Amino acid sequence: MLVPWFFLFYERKQYKQAFFTVVMAVLTIETMSVWFAFIITPLAFSNFNRKEFFQVDIPLLSFCILSALIIILFIMPQLQGSNSNLQFDRYLWLGSTPMHAAMNLIKSPTNLLRILFTNTTNDVAYDYIKLEFHIMVLLSGGLLFAINPRFLFMLIPIYLQKLIPNDYNFWGINNQYSIEFVPILSIAAISTISEIKSNYRLPFAIVLTAVTMVATIYTMENRVSKWYDGINTRFYSKEHYQTEFNIKKINRAIKVADGSKAVSASSRLAPHLKSQRIYHYPIVKDAEYILILPKSNTWPLSSIDFKNSIDTLNQSKCFAIIYSDDDLLIYKRNESKATH
Repeated sequence: MLVPWFFLFYERKQYKQAFFTVVMAVLTIETMSVWFAFIITPLAFSNFNRKEFFQVDIPLLSFCILSALIIILFIMPQLQGSNSNLQFDRYLWLGSTPMHAAMNLIKSPTNLLRILFTNTTNDVAYDYIKLEFHIMVLLSGGLLFAINPRFLFMLIPIYLQKLIPNDYNFWGINNQYSIEFVPILSIAAISTISEIKSNYRLPFAIVLTAVTMVATIYTMENRVSKWYDGINTRFYSKEHYQTEFNIKKINRAIKVADGSKAVSASSRLAPHLKSQRIYHYPIVKDAEYILILPKSNTWPLSSIDFKNSIDTLNQSKCFAIIYSDDDLLIYKRNESKATH
């Protein structure tokens, strides 16, 4: 959401606001500093012979690079309680260390291209997920990269972190690292349209919008990507507005945890809770209450581990169950037991 604001401030030469936007973005997620370095670099080339290159672009790039090193190499391992950044583990299938994996890709560009476009698992069930993603990007404005390749450069880190892991959950248009394409594709479209002769701008914009909308609706109905739940995205269907839960009953029951210092809850309950701290179950820590939707998504646990965790809670002396039905389980910490 901050990316379009950065482009706006940068285009208007409001560089203080642009820098503040970058700072806010870098503080949101550990990969943002890397992404912004790739966003700023092609913009810097347009200022290469101007004072802005040294007064604006170089300081912005330096800030992003320094932030990336500090956050990725030092802050994230501390937050993860590890000696190294655990997120690098998803790339270690290419080498024993992150640097080794990177060097293997650099030494073999053909291998990198293969990884970016093909199924790297041994399961044919995940064939064509990457192809579906690439086609969707092209039909959503990616074809404009041929006219404005700088926007493709801006997406290099997103492509790599999305397609290099040997995990199909990252590859498709369902989950991680898809939303980052939206502002860049939108800005690429706006930039390209503004450069077209005025007589052709409106027809070009209409065609581009129509193609994107048709592709979007098609992928709402038909998708190669695994674990796609069409009910969540088909806003035009009746099923999208129905739920398997008794909402009124659940809302009444969860009020017991209102005002508590800490709760642990299923992710779908979290937005409806009024507590000082909310942990994503199975993280418990100092939670006074645990609120679980047994029929909801069990992530990050497998369905078996999720069931086992509930069995463990039922046998625990630290928590007592105070509410139970098919939709909701509520546990309260026994005050006489030690917190763990």
